[in-house]
Amino acid sequence: LETNQFGSYAGSFQLPEGGLNGYMTLRSSPVNGFASFSVEAYKRPRFYVEIPKPDSTYRLDDSLHLAGTAVSYAGASLGHVKVQYHVTRGIRYPYPIPLYAYRYLPPYTAQQEIAQGSVETDASGHFTIPFKAIPDRQADSSLHPVFLYAVNVDVTDINGETQSASLTVPVGYQSLELEMDISDKLTIDSLGSSRIRTLNLSGEAVPAPVTLQVFRLSPPERFIRKRYWQQPDQFVISREDYLRDFPYDEYQDESDLANWPQKPVTTLQLSASQPMTALQKEDLAPGWYAFRASATD
Repeated sequence: LETNQFGSYAGSFQLPEGGLNGYMTLRSSPVNGFASFSVEAYKRPRFYVEIPKPDSTYRLDDSLHLAGTAVSYAGASLGHVKVQYHVTRGIRYPYPIPLYAYRYLPPYTAQQEIAQGSVETDASGHFTIPFKAIPDRQADSSLHPVFLYAVNVDVTDINGETQSASLTVPVGYQSLELEMDISDKLTIDSLGSSRIRTLNLSGEAVPAPVTLQVFRLSPPERFIRKRYWQQPDQFVISREDYLRDFPYDEYQDESDLANWPQKPVTTLQLSASQPMTALQKEDLAPGWYAFRASATD
């Protein structure tokens, strides 16, 4: 090949026949360029497998029955074919790890197999996967863990073709999660555009009444400049002596908003996912506020 006036070049080639498929690399010199690609034998699938999300809620230790369907791309159902399944349990925590960084990290829990077996589709191509939502008894329930039951199925037709599908079903000690779409810096005019969403453990929006409490924070009544070093773990100088000698430096954790005193301002009853226009009607003076939302599943 030869480069054109813009320094680029192009060409084509035929893959060698009779060799093994897999990972291949194309190199060019003297520019020392290369590109990698995979070569595989493509076979068009004849059918597909579906496991829709359940439309009901579950509790821990309940017996679950997930429904699935095996259908050919021609529209015919695959009746009386074998379905292999296995169910594994994982765990996640609904709150980000940084909340626990100053105390402890949530314990690591390896995946564990909950159930396995085989079933058969009926004449309409439907099948049911049964398993029990067994929780990890060693997980700390105060951290509100959500157990993730990963269901994997393999369906094999009479021709030997196998297609797979998977679905993760979350089940926890609580069936509702809250999300607050509130910026950490707001203007008075934009308060009404904030939202609170109530979701099930699968991330789908569900209706629920929400109670919103608003607290005004009282910051320190002095200017505090940023530390030049890390916060000490021991204090040999009293607070009074330190503030007298270093009036603009932080003694312990005065700049942490979580430690500022909170004064209740108002309590509102809201509908989830609706703009908080009622909040805009409140007479909120400029300053720092804490919003606390709660709902019952």
